[in-house]
Amino acid sequence: MKKLIFKSVVLLLFPIVFHSCVSSTDDDLKEGDIRSEYVGAWDWNDSSSKKDFLSVSISIDKGSDDMIVIDNFHGIGPVYAKVYGDGLRTIIIEPSLLEGLPIKGDGGSNYGYSEITIEYEFDGSSFSAELTK
Repeated sequence: MKKLIFKSVVLLLFPIVFHSCVSSTDDDLKEGDIRSEYVGAWDWNDSSSKKDFLSVSISIDKGSDDMIVIDNFHGIGPVYAKVYGDGLRTIIIEPSLLEGLPIKGDGGSNYGYSEITIEYEFDGSSFSAELTK
């Protein structure tokens, strides 16, 4: 009888112990400040059909609310973007101005937040940027 009780206890505790060993997921990050995953120095590489390849260093800092500030965006200046902790790790650049010229775009990061891809329009031209930490 004691062996049966012991086996029952082990079977009940196994799922609890197993679950506590599972690594965190995007759902866990929703509870914290997702912007922290983007903060830091990044290498920026982009191109378009109308412009030569651009490679610069940028930095990302926390802005207000759910915003991040991408400094040296397109090698020019700061841009504010919203970030979402949805399973897609989405970044949205609302239509705004950069040095008086129109800009907008969107993108996202990989699962480990070590790479970001942004598709954006700036001054009437389309660009694709790859950012890496």
